[in-house]
Amino acid sequence: MFRQLTAIFPNQVYPPDNLKAVDATFSAVRLKRALDTKNYQVISGHFPFFMHEFMAPDVKTFTLLREPVARTISYLKHHKKMMPEDAHKPLEEIYNDQFRFKGMIENHMVKMFALTPDDLEAGMLTALDFEEAHLKLAKQNLRKVHVVGLTEEYDNFCTRLTGRFGWKFEKILHYNKSKTASDQISEAFRNRIIEDNAPDIRFYRFAADLIETRRLRRERNRS
Repeated sequence: MFRQLTAIFPNQVYPPDNLKAVDATFSAVRLKRALDTKNYQVISGHFPFFMHEFMAPDVKTFTLLREPVARTISYLKHHKKMMPEDAHKPLEEIYNDQFRFKGMIENHMVKMFALTPDDLEAGMLTALDFEEAHLKLAKQNLRKVHVVGLTEEYDNFCTRLTGRFGWKFEKILHYNKSKTASDQISEAFRNRIIEDNAPDIRFYRFAADLIETRRLRRERNRS
C-alpha cells in the first residue's frame, strides 16, 4: 500500500525516503514535527487512532487489519529476518520476550485504536493492561474510520479506496504475502496466541462484520 501511494502522490507521502528509520513510522513526536514543516497528502505509519486529531479537520482515515494469529506469526518472522542476532531463535522464544510481546504483539490492533494521549508512554510500544473498556473504545473508533480493510481481502480494500477517495491504482501490489503463516506453527502455540490475544480476535471479527454491513449499505443505496 505504501509503495502504491507513493506512486500516486510522489514526494507527498510521510515518511519520505530520507526518513525511512523505524521511528519515523512509530514516533508521534516526529510525525508532529514533520507536519509542522510540510503539507503531506498521505500519512502512513503505526500511529494510535487519536493521532488524526492533530491533523487537518477534514482528514480522511483508512486502516488495514490482519487476522491476529497470522499477524503475530508474520511479525515474529519479520523480526527474525531483520534482527540477525535472533535469526537462530524459535518463533516462540521471540514471542516470550515480554518487551516485544507487550509492545508489538499483545492485542496490538485493539491497543492502537484504544490508546489515548494520557496512556501514551512509548508510542506504539506503550503497554496496556487490557480491559473490556479498551475493546469497546477500539470498536467505537473503528466505526469512525472512512475505509476499513482486511489483509485477506486486499484487492477489495483497494477497490473501496478508489471508490471513496478516487485513487487510481495502476497495479495492485502484494509484498511479503504468505497464506500459510498461521499454519506453520504447532497447534499448542497457535492456541496460546489465540488465548493471549482474545480481544484482538473479537476486534478482528467486529471489523469483518463492519465491512460487510457497509457493503450491504452501499448495495442498498445503489438500488
